[in-house]
Amino acid sequence: MSTDKEKTSRIDLYVDHLLDCKDMDNLILKGHLMTELALQYLINEFAKKKVNFKKVRFTYSNKLEIARLLGLFENGNAQLYRLLKLLNRLRNSIAHNVEYDAKILNKFFEECYIQSIQGANNIKIMNPEDKIEYKLSKIEDTIINGIHFRLLLNISMICSKIYKISGL
Repeated sequence: MSTDKEKTSRIDLYVDHLLDCKDMDNLILKGHLMTELALQYLINEFAKKKVNFKKVRFTYSNKLEIARLLGLFENGNAQLYRLLKLLNRLRNSIAHNVEYDAKILNKFFEECYIQSIQGANNIKIMNPEDKIEYKLSKIEDTIINGIHFRLLLNISMICSKIYKISGL
């Protein structure tokens, strides 16, 4: 079982890395990596024998299937499996083309946990073209749009779900 310090450091890891992404391509790539690290953690928590992922070169799809075979997407977690498969397709669209596939991104958003950014009384408080500005360091401000922020939130939710399933 994980300690509170380990829980905090894992959460900080993906939050820090995702907030540091200033463009969609980078967010997709880093988000994919953060979910892959979470999947590796989850597999090792449920496996009888720990896997050295640096030596054993499973693909992301292999890791998804191992997690599925371990039963980790049962009990109401089928949506998580679909989102991870879509995120993998989205990442592959960048790896094999100049830019990500907007159709895959839209399909991902149709499946996501956070459908829109809403305030009280379901009033939509952010549109896709809206800009958000935040400061991560003393050097520069970061400005992202609503689509970027929505993707960032959903990848964070995916990582949180994986760690929750694994008992972290």
